[in-house]
This record gives sequence, structure tokens and C-alpha cells, in this order.
Amino acid sequence: MAQTVCYENCAVICPNESRRYLLSGLYDSDGQIIGESLFYRAPPPAAAVNGKATPRDRSAVTRRLDGEFLFGGYVFDHFGHCLMETFSRLPAVHEAACQVLFIGEPGMDYKLFWSLADLMGLDRKQIVILTESAVVSRLIVTPAGFIIRRFISEETVRAFERVGAARCPQRENASVRPLYVSRSNTRRQQALLFRRKGH
Repeated sequence: MAQTVCYENCAVICPNESRRYLLSGLYDSDGQIIGESLFYRAPPPAAAVNGKATPRDRSAVTRRLDGEFLFGGYVFDHFGHCLMETFSRLPAVHEAACQVLFIGEPGMDYKLFWSLADLMGLDRKQIVILTESAVVSRLIVTPAGFIIRRFISEETVRAFERVGAARCPQRENASVRPLYVSRSNTRRQQALLFRRKGH
């Protein structure tokens, strides 16, 4: 089971304009990729886990961030991916005593990210979005609580439930029924209107 690890002099490699995410991520002081930082598309890319993509030459990384940071994840500009993948470490982010570092990319519109960060009660002053690769003196890396098409942890579910309860408190005597949404059988770009069954 993956555990939280603090890395010294960790290289944070940001994606370039072509969005080559498989080359981005975190690399330790020896240039070896840190598995928990992989840009997950299930299953994880074989090239990134069997050594073909490592070690990485960090000589071109000249920027440095001093201090201690928590790795937050990758910033997406798509609502669903931003909600679930960008904030896949939400429990750790909520408890962070240091600044939280997210990997972004040049030219991205971050309005969606900041809107969701505000909704989740995060402190903007605590968040750093890195769009240029850098070496971080101390970086805490926690396991992702959600990996697309693979799993979501109970801890992550509870963290989102707490956000929902805080933002949308249940009315007294109100009945609660789950709503399940799936797009697997819908056409791309199709709009859906949800109504009660029988209406």
C-alpha cells in the first residue's frame, strides 16, 4: 500500500504546450520518477513504471522553490477531471500545514480551478500553481485518493461529502435519494435533462 513520503530536492516537471503529460511529474534527487505522482490514465503507462522513462536528466531545470510543500496534483480545465482528478488528494490538502503545489501548464485558464478551490474551502494564499519546471527543496507526496477508471478511496468520498454537507446543508425532514449519472451511453456533446421517473 502506498504511503506518504517526503522527498528532498524533488524535480517537478511540468507538461509543455503539447500536453505530453506522460513526461511530466515528480522525479527524486536521483532522477527516478515518483510513482505516486504519475499522471494516471488507467492503467498507469508502462513506460513510466518499468524504467524506460527514467532516470531523467534534471540539468535543464534551473528554477528552485525553497521550503516545504504538499503535492496537490495536476490542474485540469475540464470540469469533471478538475473536480475528481485535480482534487484527488483533497483530504491531505484540507489538512496541509504547508503550501500546496499543483502542476499546471502555460496558457491554461484557471478560473474553473479557483472556483472549485473556493467551493472546497481552500485558502488561495496556500496554493501554488507551477507552470515552469522547478526543483523543490522538500515535497510531501501522498497517494491519490482517486484514479480514473480504477478506484476512489473511502477517505476521499468522505472529504467530498463534507464539502457537500457544508455547501448544501440538508433541510429538516427532507428525504434524501441518490442520483446516479452516467454518460457511457450518450453521444458526445449531448445535453441531458434529468427528471423523475414517470414524468
